[in-house]
Amino acid sequence: MWRSTGGLTPGGDAVVHPWFAWPPRLWVLPAQAVAVMPLVVFLVSSIILGWGLGDLRLGEGDLVANEGINAQDEAVYSFAAREMARSGDWVTPQFLGRYFLYKPPAVYWLSGVSAALLGDHAASYRIPAVLASAATCALLFAAVVRTSGWTAAYAAWFVLLSCPLWISLARRNVTDPIFCFAVTLAVVHARRAGWAFSVGTALAILTKGAAGAIPLAVAAVAWMTAGQDQRPALRQVLVAVGRVALLAAPWFAIQMWLHPRWFYEEFVRVELLAWGLQAPPQLSAEPFWWFYGKHLVEQHGLPVLLAAMGCLMAIRRGDRTILVPVLWALAMTVAIGGYSFRHATYLMPLIPAIAWLAASAPRWTHWIWLAAAPLLVVNAAFVAQGSRAVQPSIAALEQRVSAGVTSPLLVMGTGDHFHAALLPFPSVRYVMLDSSLPPKGFALDFRSMGIAVSVDEFLNLKDHRTRFEQVQREWGLSRHGATATVILFRDGAELQRLKDGAPAYDILETGPDAKVIMARQ
Repeated sequence: MWRSTGGLTPGGDAVVHPWFAWPPRLWVLPAQAVAVMPLVVFLVSSIILGWGLGDLRLGEGDLVANEGINAQDEAVYSFAAREMARSGDWVTPQFLGRYFLYKPPAVYWLSGVSAALLGDHAASYRIPAVLASAATCALLFAAVVRTSGWTAAYAAWFVLLSCPLWISLARRNVTDPIFCFAVTLAVVHARRAGWAFSVGTALAILTKGAAGAIPLAVAAVAWMTAGQDQRPALRQVLVAVGRVALLAAPWFAIQMWLHPRWFYEEFVRVELLAWGLQAPPQLSAEPFWWFYGKHLVEQHGLPVLLAAMGCLMAIRRGDRTILVPVLWALAMTVAIGGYSFRHATYLMPLIPAIAWLAASAPRWTHWIWLAAAPLLVVNAAFVAQGSRAVQPSIAALEQRVSAGVTSPLLVMGTGDHFHAALLPFPSVRYVMLDSSLPPKGFALDFRSMGIAVSVDEFLNLKDHRTRFEQVQREWGLSRHGATATVILFRDGAELQRLKDGAPAYDILETGPDAKVIMARQ
């Protein structure tokens, strides 16, 4: 009954902790060990990732250290989630009065439900990301136990928790933690083609759109290369794919029915085709392989080396258990490299695959990693803090609200990372340099809709409002709260004319010396 080896035998024997296993003296029955330990991993990971979750304001700091992209997406997604919870419209995301269809709605649904249940504060919006990331740890642990044994599973878990990039994103209300969990859920259950695979794939699609099809690609190759006795029947595969379509397709179909023009232009033409396949503006001129390789080595260099070592050793001994993580890593690499816009957050779903492959390295590397684990996890947490510098603009806004003053607000630039939109100001408008908007084709034509207006149009808005609202109705936007939420200026003289012509507005000056200039009346 009791076995002294970790992992499942090829015949499917149960996993048992021997007396010398780590952690020591965990005397449980075989089935209980497999079932209980992933739950323990989930709970411990939740505590580690959730500690001090509300200390950072929504949108504050950078998503990834040393990349140069701030965390404004978190504030935007949180706004969309809050609007869903407040309005009861859980179908169409909105931001500052307009439809917001760049991304499917899974992250808005989850964080919106969390905020509705737990209250409107930073931690409640981030809890789904933390729980999804903790569940990713548990899924990875359970998968590695079955393929490589207990010490390898603990090592893989700590490899995951020792990555600063992964920890930083796991604590943010952005799409990447939910997508990472969904891909992990689908991939580790790919061979069985059951409900777990279908739910994971559907959730991935409802989080990241076309990128959510990655588990389908991994599963297809895994099914074709599996032995005859392990390959799912064609009927089972078709049923699994049908379940994915049944779960994921309705939202896209509803949007094509409700807002066909907006959905096609923003989600299909701009998000998928322009940003995905064309030449979007980049923050870095580095080649994609260098950009991602540099971030990966900086954030997770040693596990990448261990993963390569584990692959080579598994190939030498003919171990087919690494096929799924290898396919996972390859599919993610191709997808990341094939998407034109570069963003280090796209690496997050690749980290669990690297951790799984690192678990295939020699057993002595597992013990070294376990010995160093506490230091590595603490180090990753501290490194992740490096992207959490307090934003002066956000601090100035919070002080203004704390003082009970909520006048209409003009925000100079986006140095507040769109945090002002989350605060109880009666009106928030963003003032930007005309040339700062994305090039033509990489955003909707907000100028013609009157969502982005010139200084003259804003100062004489009553003369233009009817025209703007007519164009918005042609786009299917029945409400007109988005009108003039962005004001464009060409030079300093025009900016000063705006300030002089809007005396009822407070003005937020962003930058290192951020301050709120009070309205004159």
